[in-house]
Amino acid sequence: MQQAITMIAVGKLKLADDNVRDELGDIAELAASMKSVGVLEPLIVREDGLLVVCGTRRLHAAKDAGLKDVPCILGSFTDEERITVMAVENLQRQSLSPLEEARVFQRLSDFGLTTRQVASRVGVSQSWVVKRLALLKLPEAAQKAVTSGTLEISQANELVKIADDPTLVEKLVKKAEGGSKHTSLDVQQALEARDRAKAAKEKEKELEKEGEKTVVPLVDEFYKAVPPAGIKLVHPQAFGAVRMLAEEHAKLPCHAVGVHPRTAEVLEVCINPGAHPDPEKERQAEDEKRKQQLVAQKEQARLEHQHRIDFLKAAAVKPSKEIVLDVCYRALAEDTGYSYSDGSVALALLGIDTEVEEGSELDESDELERQLNELAKTPAGRLRVTFAFAVDRLYGQGNLETVLDELGYTPPKAVLEVVTPTGVGSGG
Repeated sequence: MQQAITMIAVGKLKLADDNVRDELGDIAELAASMKSVGVLEPLIVREDGLLVVCGTRRLHAAKDAGLKDVPCILGSFTDEERITVMAVENLQRQSLSPLEEARVFQRLSDFGLTTRQVASRVGVSQSWVVKRLALLKLPEAAQKAVTSGTLEISQANELVKIADDPTLVEKLVKKAEGGSKHTSLDVQQALEARDRAKAAKEKEKELEKEGEKTVVPLVDEFYKAVPPAGIKLVHPQAFGAVRMLAEEHAKLPCHAVGVHPRTAEVLEVCINPGAHPDPEKERQAEDEKRKQQLVAQKEQARLEHQHRIDFLKAAAVKPSKEIVLDVCYRALAEDTGYSYSDGSVALALLGIDTEVEEGSELDESDELERQLNELAKTPAGRLRVTFAFAVDRLYGQGNLETVLDELGYTPPKAVLEVVTPTGVGSGG
């Protein structure tokens, strides 16, 4: 049976305060159409009070078009029926946003309807109703993002799973608004972290209930359990830990336990690390001790080396017959038939410079012979020459250090760098 249509003045019609629409949207095109052909689809109005049930946008467009009255179908509706009719009409038109749908379903639920009954009334599935109602659990920032379209409905449905953590939801909303498409993964990781934290807390409570050990809270830093300041983990090898076996440390009054926030594993900790030697400090002290020993050894070698050099210099200036005989004997006794000396050691000990002045008729060999002959004119000079070349011979054989040690002319185990052609070398 066709329902009667009544023309009612636009000024007499009233809009419901609980209209399901948040915004009217653009009604300019609709108003232009009404100005041309009038209102083609009647408004549905509650007879009592002339409250518009369906047709809010049409009523506003009619006013913009300058129409005086509009066609209406009058009916008797309870509030529950009125909300249901509004919901059905808008859902059929697919003109409601997800949150507008959610608020409609919530209004119907407020009348005592179950989600199954709401779904039956408006013609959608129960899961649809449940998912839309869940959106109302999101914080305001997330709801605004859904309405504006910066947060996809699929992302919003994922965020519902952590709606009880508004701070985290808002953080992930901003991430999604920045272009992230990994909301599902982010939520999954957040839920896993929550489960891990819950398991760790339950383990802590279990340990506290046992009352046998002190329980210390641990913090998860990059997958590593970190105790509070002044407390250290107990591990025989871990860096920065009290290096002891757990069973040994468990006998001490400073022993405690903590629960790994990520794995819920029970870890041994020490609440008084100062009661134990610090292996790192001990290692540093040992390293410092070795450094000081090396410095001392180098200084000793330098002094012994200098002693050798001073001895050779002093002996070369005024050698005794005894030392000359000793050194010459050892040079002959140790002679292997090979010598790698070029005589430079002897010349350096004798202080002979073979460089000739520019323009001189003498060459270097002539100058060397002249200076040696000059030096060998006296018995003392001949001793000097003999000693210097005996030392040179020992040096060329590689036996100088051993011979001088055995003769007792240098400290034991000394390291000697012999004289070079340009002077006395240093080393050790």
